Amino acid sequence: MIEEEYQSNKISLTSEGVYEVERLIEKRKIKGIDYFLVLWKGYSKEEASWVPYWDITELAIQLFHEPQPVKRAILDAVSTFSVAIQSSLRAGLLAKRAVTLEFPRNVFKYLFQDKGTLVKGKPGKLYERGDFSSEFFNELHFSCYNKDGDGCFVTFPIYMYSHIKFCHQSFDSDGRKLNRSFTETLSLKLIKSYCHQ
Repeated sequence: MIEEEYQSNKISLTSEGVYEVERLIEKRKIKGIDYFLVLWKGYSKEEASWVPYWDITELAIQLFHEPQPVKRAILDAVSTFSVAIQSSLRAGLLAKRAVTLEFPRNVFKYLFQDKGTLVKGKPGKLYERGDFSSEFFNELHFSCYNKDGDGCFVTFPIYMYSHIKFCHQSFDSDGRKLNRSFTETLSLKLIKSYCHQ
């Protein structure tokens, strides 16, 4: 099936009609019922809404659990990841060991689903070098050298946690709550090592 057809099958069926879903972002249980944060096709993040599972097609829910992001989205996310890691490595051994960046959750799930080791009492996982697909990641993503051959590199495992970060609650001039936007966020904690030529 071509990509356009695949993407257009994600719809939500509600009492008000049929709406096209760009992507399901997050899942939460509210009073025992699964709700999904729906990013509607053609609408801003502020207009995303929590929808019960029964108003969402099975295909959209399947794509939430087993995403198939377009390759461009994967490559862009990996580039953003690389820039953040390189910035941390250039800062030296002790600085910027905690890194936060925007990273689409569907891409994270596609790249790292069923990988990593759970960390007791923490929401994220520890990832080894082998958990980073060689199709998208190479050694240059995890090391940085100067012209003299001295460098800093990531020592594995890396702690990573993909989550949604909501903006602060805003109000209009009449004091009514406005919908909050969100950022799909990846938080990393690195151990860095130094190498001298």
